[in-house]
Amino acid sequence: MDAASADDRREEGAAARRTALALFLLLLGVYLLTSPGTVNAVDTWASLGEAAALVEQGTVRYDRLDPSVVGEEELRRAIHQGTPHTAARTPGLVANRYGFGLHVFHVPAYVVSRVVASAAGRPSLEVAKAIVGYVSAVASAAAMAVFALWAARVLRRAVPVGTTLLLGLGTFVWPLSAISYGDPIQLLSVALVLLQAARAADLGRRRDVHILGALCAWAFLCKSANAPVLLACAATAAERLPGRRLLGPAAAWGAVAVAAQLGVNAWRYDGEALYMGYPVGEQFSTPLVEGLPFLLGGWERGWIWFVPVLPAAVAGLVLAAARRPSLGVPLVAGLVAHLLLQAKFSWVHAGYCLGPRYLLLLTPILGLGCVLAADRVRDGARRTVLAAATAVSAAWMLPMATVAYFLLVPVEEAVVRAGGASLSEPVPLRTARLLAETTPTGPDEIPLAALSARPVEGAIRFDSRDAAGWQWAWLKPHASVPGAVRWGTLAAGAGLVIAGTLGLRRRRSAE
Repeated sequence: MDAASADDRREEGAAARRTALALFLLLLGVYLLTSPGTVNAVDTWASLGEAAALVEQGTVRYDRLDPSVVGEEELRRAIHQGTPHTAARTPGLVANRYGFGLHVFHVPAYVVSRVVASAAGRPSLEVAKAIVGYVSAVASAAAMAVFALWAARVLRRAVPVGTTLLLGLGTFVWPLSAISYGDPIQLLSVALVLLQAARAADLGRRRDVHILGALCAWAFLCKSANAPVLLACAATAAERLPGRRLLGPAAAWGAVAVAAQLGVNAWRYDGEALYMGYPVGEQFSTPLVEGLPFLLGGWERGWIWFVPVLPAAVAGLVLAAARRPSLGVPLVAGLVAHLLLQAKFSWVHAGYCLGPRYLLLLTPILGLGCVLAADRVRDGARRTVLAAATAVSAAWMLPMATVAYFLLVPVEEAVVRAGGASLSEPVPLRTARLLAETTPTGPDEIPLAALSARPVEGAIRFDSRDAAGWQWAWLKPHASVPGAVRWGTLAAGAGLVIAGTLGLRRRRSAE
């Protein structure tokens, strides 16, 4: 490569990074404006509790952590349900069914919370809840920016801004950015593996292959069930890199990941290294004939309702598999393997949450399909089609991004108690009905007739600490969110949206 070509490549790379940064800022701003800024998913107590235990006393055994040290009654209640070892076999909050990789985010967040709590005179875990509540927003926005860089690299073109905005605002990446589950972090881990696989294939350096292995190991430690899709994503490096160059580092980092997971399991579960937090033999007990239709089209968790562009994305992936088999075939295989694995999972419904959240990490793969599907649209209309698809899909997602997902269940239960019948429709439509019955500032009272398939009287009032004030944090914040965080979130979110928008405008002007 001559000097001029090298300079051109460096400038293209710098321009791509600037565009990806603008996308990150814009999406993070939007996510912050619709994020409650607090732990609102009980699964997070496990990794946050372990992070607190690590910082306070150097162990992941937070059943031995004195809640008075961190000052949080919810953690005290969780601990009193039993130890991680026993609670993993019985219902409870303390069973950590995730890997150790989530601590990459939660340990630093807890350390920061200790400093802030000391200065503000507040309990450290209460502040940690407010900080960790924004982790999903940061991880989701970062994942979309990484996807944009990856798609530009593997397709040898400009960063796909339209498709990235479509994924970030027109799929359940947006509403799940406001929930404190670990899935957005897993989404980011998959995006990073894809980008590093492309870098390793391009540069061919041994160190890049080892970085790919390290990223796969970390992603595996976030959740071991993600292994099939991670391997598929890493295998895309073989498109331009001899397979034998991948085998040695893959074996080495695979051994590191498995050893680390077994070691942490032994630490958590009183020496039972092979225990994974689920009853043995029950992890994959759902028949495929039940689980697959439920995940693909069920009213409650149908993937199609939470990724409206799913048909176009799948069509684009089929096109990729046909035109570039070494890239498309592994991705299609990884997507199918992960989908079938989750359809067999005993907790196929993914718990008390929004949508098929176990499928969130497949979004970057679908994004590549969206880019290739958009290529089938003639040049003059492509931007208009992407803009229209983003606008319509974002409008579909907006109610779920602003209404707390856990409010639907008490409404449905109240409808049944009052003699009504729950509507038979996709959850996004029910969420939109719920949003239509109130305003961003309250009151938190919903007439049951609006959510019932037959006439019913009465209303339900949300007056508990967690249910009251589903609205955006800066209008009516959760009780655990400090006032400074409330207004700081508003200012930061608005500022980031403006900064990201200006960055994208400058990029378009430069073109």
